This record gives sequence, structure tokens and C-alpha cells, in this order.
Amino acid sequence: MDSGQGSVRLLTSTATVLAKRSCANQFRAMKRWWFSLLLLAGYLATFHLWLLVPLQSVPLTGVAATWALAFIAWRAKVTGYFVNRYDRLFHALVILDVLLEAFIPLHEGYGFYGCAAGFALTVGSYRAWAMRPAAAVCDSRPLQ
Repeated sequence: MDSGQGSVRLLTSTATVLAKRSCANQFRAMKRWWFSLLLLAGYLATFHLWLLVPLQSVPLTGVAATWALAFIAWRAKVTGYFVNRYDRLFHALVILDVLLEAFIPLHEGYGFYGCAAGFALTVGSYRAWAMRPAAAVCDSRPLQ
């Protein structure tokens, strides 16, 4: 009977170890993607806000959103979030788009979801590609 209890303990401890690894991997993933996800949420929230506010308020709220997103981007840069300068550039282009869109006179409908999806695919796929283990090995070699 001991062998049965021992195998149950082994399975339980194995499941516990796997659960802890899963939590650690989720935390690591969030640590690697927090700003990109926050930028996407800020982008969508800004456009949803523009559907609700009067037309005269769009430029002011756009500038405020741009400043807020730029500040968070600066914090991300300080903490070493970005993989390289292109990763930083792609995120900055999303913030620049918010600023430019603030001065377009009319925002109707939900077409901005297409833009958000395009930005997410572009930024996300580049970031995933740049963070792959092979990229880290290649980028760590000194130039000759």
C-alpha cells in the first residue's frame, strides 16, 4: 500500500512543480509583453473615448493620451523593456498614430479595430521574432 501512496505523492508533487513553472512562465511572458499590451489597451481606449466626446475635445484628449503613452514608453525604455531600436520605433509609431489621428476631424464607427489589429500583428510579430533565442545569440556577437 505504501507504493500506491508514494506514487500519489509523486504525482501530486509533480503537478505542483508543473503548476509553479506555469505560473513562472506566465509571469515571465507578462514581463516581456506588458507594455505592448498596455499600449494596445490605451490605443483602443483612446479611440473609444473619441466616439463619446464632442468633436472639439478630440485634439486635447489625443494630445493627453499621447503624453500618457509616451511617458509609459519612457518608463518601459528605462526598465529595459525594448529588445532593440526597431522594437522601440514600432511602439513609438503607434503612439505617433494616436497623435496624428487626434487632428483628423471625424472618427465614426469601429474601423480603428483594423488599425489596432495591424499594429498588433506588426509590433507583436516583430517583437516575438526579435526575442527568439537565435536572435539573442546573433545579436550578442560583436561586429567585426
